[in-house]
Amino acid sequence: MRPINTMKTGLATGAMLGLLHLVWASLVAAGWGQAVLDFILRLHMLHFEYTVGPFALATAAALVGLTASIGFAMGLVFALIWNGLAARAD
Repeated sequence: MRPINTMKTGLATGAMLGLLHLVWASLVAAGWGQAVLDFILRLHMLHFEYTVGPFALATAAALVGLTASIGFAMGLVFALIWNGLAARAD
């Protein structure tokens, strides 16, 4: 196994997770959040009564920022574990 760059992995993972939540925030802003949530829950055979609240820019920014930060940390830890295992494989 070849080692991977921890910062690049963290940034890529953070960007992906942040982007997914940016898409969700955009769906809520467009008024499609409830329909998408209902569809996803139905696909998972789950029957809950959840209501998507109104769009709030500050909340959306916090969601994207927090999830991107968590994604960065997860990617960084993943790369550290990967590199640790790669060093042992040699």
